[in-house]
Amino acid sequence: MPAALKLIARAARGSMRDALSITDQAIAYGSGAVEEEPVRRMLGAVDRGHAVRLVEALAARDGRALIAAIDGLRELGLSAAGTLEELAALLQEMAVLQAVPGADDGDDPDAAVARARWRRCCRPTRPSCSTASSCTAARSCRSRPTNTAAWS
Repeated sequence: MPAALKLIARAARGSMRDALSITDQAIAYGSGAVEEEPVRRMLGAVDRGHAVRLVEALAARDGRALIAAIDGLRELGLSAAGTLEELAALLQEMAVLQAVPGADDGDDPDAAVARARWRRCCRPTRPSCSTASSCTAARSCRSRPTNTAAWS
């Protein structure tokens, strides 16, 4: 139920009246139960896993995987706008984690997905040329010498 409520809160966009209305719709749509999958279908929300596949394909520069993921979204009849919204949310969470490691909400399953994906495909690696003045990674390291936690 927490995941369903989070979807409802996102759809309400800060409006308590909208949240109550959407909750009433979710109860009716789910025959008295408020569960994630029925709420997701009702709202036309895209599962985070689809956005993750897109980010992973982009990070790997794998055009075939990217096209396959997009074709999969089309076959499922998922909303392009919903996909872009979920993709934007994932990328925003990943950007926050990149700027401030450990800033995520440990109880939020979506934040956990963003954290895992950031570590897997976007986390910086320690440059081996830290003394070379022409290395852009080395300059970045010298400008933030105390940020060693991001390298571990």
